[in-house]
Amino acid sequence: MIEDLDIDRRVLFVVGKGGFEDWLPMPLEALDAVTEYLSEYPAQNGPLFRSFTTGRALTPAWIGRLVSRTLYDAGVKVRAYDGMTMHSLRHRFTLDVLESVRDPNLARKATRHRSWSGFQPYTDATVGVETLREIIGERTYATPRPATGA
Repeated sequence: MIEDLDIDRRVLFVVGKGGFEDWLPMPLEALDAVTEYLSEYPAQNGPLFRSFTTGRALTPAWIGRLVSRTLYDAGVKVRAYDGMTMHSLRHRFTLDVLESVRDPNLARKATRHRSWSGFQPYTDATVGVETLREIIGERTYATPRPATGA
């Protein structure tokens, strides 16, 4: 809803899975995009993202199609069922936060995962290539060969 947007505080009130409600910060890029959208399609109340023809709220399925089309246009999605979805973006965001803060409890809270059981898979998958390279450093793992000849 438009009234769920607080431009001055740069936050948006959202309702997530299971009725979970929270105020979330908006990056400047997102705030700029929403402000531009509202200048082109002004409204005083009602759904923030709505159909231009009916004025009704966009459904999650419709928003999913818009995201999918945007991913195709950006070259990120290359074919149907390739795993690039809105949900996969949430996974990538969670992994990025976890790798950045390196504190599983803080990352779980920051990404609004309510349970450890839902967050646990991320903690097992956080060692990316660069992190692994950093951990390994200049170490060598070759087994020394025994000297030959006497």
